[in-house]
Amino acid sequence: MKRLAAAVLVLAGVALFINLGAWQLRRADEKRALLDARERRAEQPPLAALPGQGWEDERYRRISLAGQYDADRQVLLDNQVYNARAGYHVLTPLIPREGGCAVLVNRGWVPAGPVRSELPTLTITQADARVEGVIDHFPSVGLRLRGAEALGAGYPLVAQALDAARLSERIGYCLQPYQILLAAQAGDGYVREWRMQHIDPDKSLGYAFQWFAMAAALAVYASWIAWRHRPGRSN
Repeated sequence: MKRLAAAVLVLAGVALFINLGAWQLRRADEKRALLDARERRAEQPPLAALPGQGWEDERYRRISLAGQYDADRQVLLDNQVYNARAGYHVLTPLIPREGGCAVLVNRGWVPAGPVRSELPTLTITQADARVEGVIDHFPSVGLRLRGAEALGAGYPLVAQALDAARLSERIGYCLQPYQILLAAQAGDGYVREWRMQHIDPDKSLGYAFQWFAMAAALAVYASWIAWRHRPGRSN
């Protein structure tokens, strides 16, 4: 009975390691596909209008969009670090000239003041603008605590994480569920050293090799134990 239980545990362990290795192989394929899409979209001509549903297919696309900045309803994304210094990302709604939902333009990073209650002064030299940038997800946060989407009182709004629906309700008009990363050479911006999400398919392949190696090692070890304790074998 003990041998049967041990055999079941070994088989379960081998199956688990193999499945984890296969999952890492799938992750590597997904990462390669995302890298290919990023490179392909970056080479395409800029979009002239905001994508709607299915906008994920346009992620990493360049865009050139005319509209009007809403300087009175800006958002500060908190806990953004640059060169080991705490600060904010400044996201300003841009209302497209052709109408439709507005989009948040990430104008870059600003440092936080010595006192948290003192928010940075946000300036815009020209409300009517043509924005040049790249479409991307909202900035990611590390550990998202409960209530992270809560918005501060007054403007600029201070948020720990961005939720388009919640922001739309607070601001008073609809927002797209993504941002535009303002081009580094564009005006009316702050510190902009955009780093696209690091994607390394080889890392997933390395993990896959480790899981498959563990499965093989467990199978070999179990076979060796079974051979040593086979019936009729003398010690």
